[in-house]
Amino acid sequence: MVTAMTLAGCANEARQADPKKKPGAVATMEPAKPVEIQQRWWNWAAAEETATNPVSDRSGVDCARNQPDDVWFFAGSFGETVRRKCSVPAGRPIVAPLVNVVASRKADCATFLRDATGSAKFDGKRLSVPHRV
Repeated sequence: MVTAMTLAGCANEARQADPKKKPGAVATMEPAKPVEIQQRWWNWAAAEETATNPVSDRSGVDCARNQPDDVWFFAGSFGETVRRKCSVPAGRPIVAPLVNVVASRKADCATFLRDATGSAKFDGKRLSVPHRV
């Protein structure tokens, strides 16, 4: 069984990760609010250097980098279609962006989110979108 939350998100600027804290780590194991999980995903995606960043990864070789213990983050892309092969621990909830962008102006985010569309397949099966953040 797969538990998944899909994100549609836009950040006005890339966030800097706290080097002392594991990216995406959370202090409690209570269910995260959609806005909190989106913030965690952005922090995770921005925490890694370009050469090994899961968002830059074309194959899936870096998909396990800095994964938190309570959820598995799939990376987005820089606008292209990506096919990655990743092994996810059994029973781990999955969070994946269908669309994502970093924009310099808030208005650009609003336009992007209004017009954005995305889809994903997991093990060859198209995912329904259980939640849009």
